[in-house]
Amino acid sequence: MLPRKASLLSTLSTLSTLSTLSTLSTLSTLSTRHPHTFSLVGPVRRQKLAIFLLPISSPPHPCAPCAPAPSPPPPRTPAMKITRIEPLLVGAPTPGCGLLSNRNYFFIIVHTDEGICGLGEATLESHDDSILGCLSDLNDIVVGKDPTRIANLMQALIRQRFWKGGVVKASAISGIELACWDIIGKAANKPVYELLGGACRDRIRVYANGWTGGATDPAVIKDKAAEALAYGYQAFKFSLAVPTWPIRDSGVVRQIRRAAETIRNAVGPDAPLLFDGHGRYDTQLAIQVGQALEDLNLMFYEEPVQPENEEGMALVAQRVNIPIAAGERLTRLQEFG
Repeated sequence: MLPRKASLLSTLSTLSTLSTLSTLSTLSTLSTRHPHTFSLVGPVRRQKLAIFLLPISSPPHPCAPCAPAPSPPPPRTPAMKITRIEPLLVGAPTPGCGLLSNRNYFFIIVHTDEGICGLGEATLESHDDSILGCLSDLNDIVVGKDPTRIANLMQALIRQRFWKGGVVKASAISGIELACWDIIGKAANKPVYELLGGACRDRIRVYANGWTGGATDPAVIKDKAAEALAYGYQAFKFSLAVPTWPIRDSGVVRQIRRAAETIRNAVGPDAPLLFDGHGRYDTQLAIQVGQALEDLNLMFYEEPVQPENEEGMALVAQRVNIPIAAGERLTRLQEFG
């Protein structure tokens, strides 16, 4: 049998067969600094190579403690599961006209196998039965899922039925998502806003909406404004739901102007005033309406044209000196791109 060092030198000599090494011309030194460490130094392709080898049979270092065997991982707690979805319709008689009167509020209760229930809202005026049908269609995707994996569940609800859906499906999915966030907050025993970074303020400004009750007579609008002021509101949004020719209806422009002047005089020069067009007008009429309101210091002019009319919306923004608001009829993040 070869001596130990000779055996190692023989092993080192086989390194010359490696493709990255052309020659090992000299073996310069065997280090005696450590009984189990050997150093090989020699010119290789005009570079120096230092190799430190630890023999396989080397005993462990006397100072190194023997590591205990790792403990097996604790058993994984089963994930919470959704067991059913419960729709809840709440009638809300509302003074006014059109969609502002006697609407239903549509809530969704998501139940889980741990007894925690979450509450979400999926209200879509005049489409109660449509939301009910959509929830039935989506039920098999939701039941059995973990409500804490919200992003995963939302992707399944949006994409697994091929048709991503419009406002009906988006309303149903939104109600489910809100209920899941409610479940997470209850499981953590924290309000959801704390899980999303904490509160920024303890008060938030609001505006009165629907306060005119659909009135178009300036005298009635004036009285309604006084009532809203007395109730404590300091900002006011209004709209006139009157029949409108989509093109060059100058009578409607004057009617909107009179109503706006009445409100401005009633609430004072500094109260925020907002006008909602509800997408009723074509581009040119929307510009006429906006320009008629410019000197009344409006906070914004909402939805002057239909939301899909992007070119028209941009032209109104260019021609009217009032900030433009839009987006309430868009349902997915990609639609805001």
